[in-house]
Amino acid sequence: MTLPLFSVNSFQPRARRGQGSTDMNSKQKLEEFSPSQRALVVNEALDKAGVISWGRATTIANEVSVSHATASGWLLGSLPRDSKALLRFSDKYDIDIHHWINGTPRSDGLSAEKIERLALILKSYEIDSNVNLTPSQFSKLLVMLYQEEDKTEFLLNNVKLFLV
Repeated sequence: MTLPLFSVNSFQPRARRGQGSTDMNSKQKLEEFSPSQRALVVNEALDKAGVISWGRATTIANEVSVSHATASGWLLGSLPRDSKALLRFSDKYDIDIHHWINGTPRSDGLSAEKIERLALILKSYEIDSNVNLTPSQFSKLLVMLYQEEDKTEFLLNNVKLFLV
């Protein structure tokens, strides 16, 4: 059974996480995320970027145009005081600024694990419900599930409403 495609205009993504949060919540989060945890975030990103551990501060200082002391501080969990240096560093080494500062990764990035998990849920739904989704329907539903994961059960129970 092939279902018709849903209307893209009928789907409204939810607001970004953190919208409407107070300064107090942000301050609490910042205080809860320790310098050692920040150091771990930075060093993991640098490992992933292939920056060798030995001489890491010197490498960063040279490539991002900051002092050796500043680069060493970042490696130990200090936060940048210079916003331009923060951007150069995060862009160069693909460091999520939100994750570095408050420990919460930005939700805009795609998660391979989340995509795989949701694709398995959607495929299981397709098999269990004896529904044959077209590749286009499958991909559109997968995007909807990704954007509204907390509404997965509702979306799957009412899939015909979204496949118009």
